[in-house]
Amino acid sequence: MITPEIKDEILGQFISSGMRFTINLKMHCHNFNIPFDEFDAILRQFEKLNLLKAQRYIGGTAHITLNAEAHDFFNRGGFAVQEEILKANLNKLGLELEALSKELGPKYKFFVLSTKVNSLF
Repeated sequence: MITPEIKDEILGQFISSGMRFTINLKMHCHNFNIPFDEFDAILRQFEKLNLLKAQRYIGGTAHITLNAEAHDFFNRGGFAVQEEILKANLNKLGLELEALSKELGPKYKFFVLSTKVNSLF
C-alpha cells in the first residue's frame, strides 16, 4: 500500500542523491520493500506534481532530474504533513458544519449531514 511516509522516504532519498542521477527501477522498489507497480506509480505522481522528470530506458533504468519544487515540498514536510493538513481541514469543516446546524435548527439538519458525508469523499 502506498503511504505518505513511503513517498516521503523515496523523495528524501532522491534529494540526497543530488539533482540528477540514474536508478535501476526494479532494484529501487526492493530498497523500499514495495512492489514495482507501486514504485512506478509514485514516480509518475512525482512527475505530475512537477517534483521531477524521469526518463525511462529499456532495461529498467531511469534518469531522474529533480526540480526545485521537490526540495521545497520536502522541506515543508512532504506528503505526511500534507496528509495531516487535509485531516485537520476535514475536522475543522466538520466542526463548522456542526456549529452551523445548531444555528440553522432542525430544518437544515439533513442538508448539513449530507454535506458532511459528501465532504469525506
